[in-house]
Amino acid sequence: MPNRMGDAQIAAGLSWVAASHLRAVALLLLLSLACFLPGLSTIPPLDRDETSFVQATRQMLETGNYVDIRLGTEPRYKKPVGIYWLQAAFVKATGHDATAPIWVYRLASLCGAIATVLLTYWTALPLFGRRAAFVAGALMSTSLILTVEAHIAKTDAVQAATILLAMGSLARLYMAPEKRKNLLWPALGFWIGIGLGILVKGPIAPMIAGLTILTIVLIERRYAWLLRLRPLIGVPLMLLIVVPWFAAIVSVAGTDFFTQSVMTDAVGKIAAGQETHSAPPGAHFVMFWFIFWPGTVLVPLAAGWVWQNRDVAAIRFCLAWLVPSWLVFEAVATKLPHYTLPLFPAVAALIGDAVAGDALLMGRWWTRLIALPPAIYGVALAVGAVAAVSYLEGGISLPLIGGALAVLGFAVASVVFSVGHRPVAATALLAIGGIFVYFSVFGLAMPRLDQLFIAPRLAIAAEAASTCGPPQVISAGFYEPSLMIAAGTDTHFADGAEAATLLTGSGCRIAVVSAAEEPAFLASATAHDLAVEKADTVQGFDLGRFGPLSMGVYRLERNVKP
Repeated sequence: MPNRMGDAQIAAGLSWVAASHLRAVALLLLLSLACFLPGLSTIPPLDRDETSFVQATRQMLETGNYVDIRLGTEPRYKKPVGIYWLQAAFVKATGHDATAPIWVYRLASLCGAIATVLLTYWTALPLFGRRAAFVAGALMSTSLILTVEAHIAKTDAVQAATILLAMGSLARLYMAPEKRKNLLWPALGFWIGIGLGILVKGPIAPMIAGLTILTIVLIERRYAWLLRLRPLIGVPLMLLIVVPWFAAIVSVAGTDFFTQSVMTDAVGKIAAGQETHSAPPGAHFVMFWFIFWPGTVLVPLAAGWVWQNRDVAAIRFCLAWLVPSWLVFEAVATKLPHYTLPLFPAVAALIGDAVAGDALLMGRWWTRLIALPPAIYGVALAVGAVAAVSYLEGGISLPLIGGALAVLGFAVASVVFSVGHRPVAATALLAIGGIFVYFSVFGLAMPRLDQLFIAPRLAIAAEAASTCGPPQVISAGFYEPSLMIAAGTDTHFADGAEAATLLTGSGCRIAVVSAAEEPAFLASATAHDLAVEKADTVQGFDLGRFGPLSMGVYRLERNVKP
């Protein structure tokens, strides 16, 4: 049989990597760091999700209250406490306090993303072996969606890692020979993963694991292997992880936590699209081709092999993991790209099996062009970074142009290899180009886009406008948590009319007022006989509301020194 990978060197390289777990893990770790580190410490806090999580963690550190989750003066009960504790732990471990730079809070997501890559490798091992497991881990480490999540201090990279701990343990229990009895550790790993997943993001971990088990049982009509889960030991262990904080928050907030997290957040997302994130069924399938890049090259080539071998136990396990939960996510009204992230390792493992088994579809006219769309997409990302910096900040960045040219070179080479029936080599070239894409976008472009990050500039302008010391900032028209991070937890959000009256309070105060709220602010100031002065105007882009923003920086004239 001809080598349908199209590249004997690739096959030999996989064999060399797979000969040593240490070598495979080391290479996956290096590949992950190359993708995840650029921009981690230099990109300012991102509205709205990241800054909400970070500010809530900061307030835990400031108050010493690690039970009740607060954002400003309001409770934040959308998600359980796990991610806040983990972020706080990294702040403490690095010797910082609540004012730690943003990269410290992002360490939880960075470690979650790296763990996701390594646990993908670990999960695929009992299913398909080392060669396939390495391919699966490499596909995850270079994927756009995981790289994005590694850069954002929120739940999703960590949640993916907890789910993979559960699914990798479940895979070992499912694939174990009938006579094998020593399966306590995989059983404990399953329940620990489920417990940690619940503590990080509620019902998603048990939903994915439960649907996987239910699907396998319905297809096979075989139940005895479920006893390997050791529920009499595992369920109490899971409850030991989950119940203490839930009991503590109920003692503090009563039923408010469950009302907000279950009825408002979870049920609200199912019934209707929250925060304009609604989309029809099939949207996740469309997004997949953009966010799993560059691994999407191999999906059409592996699909036939997967379908033909759907009765093989390992492939059945991955399909049971992937398909039912994917259908649930498609049925939910609210759709965000990261929702399906915990299912991507199943896709990566199936591709890894096809690659390791030399089973990719070859020889069709379209298989020769399979790398062309992903190559164009990669170039577009790099060129977009150049264009964004040029348009928003002015000038030309030579390093960005160099990065775009490198991406273009790898893209062209990948298409050439694809035309020559070498799809795995083409994917490897796209992945190398992807490293340049991530370095260009996250490492070079985003830290320079000051227009996208208005909160730090508002905080600087407010301090510069104050003549009586560090000010308390009152914001009318810009309500993002990033301003609390930049200007302090005591930042007060109000409408234009209220902002004017709040300026008369005790202490040093500065109002930052949007153009939309400015008429009400000035009218209120006149009505209350307040003499206000505009010290500055800050213009930028509100990422939370995704629109341009102009903010006037106001102070009382009585605070201006003669």
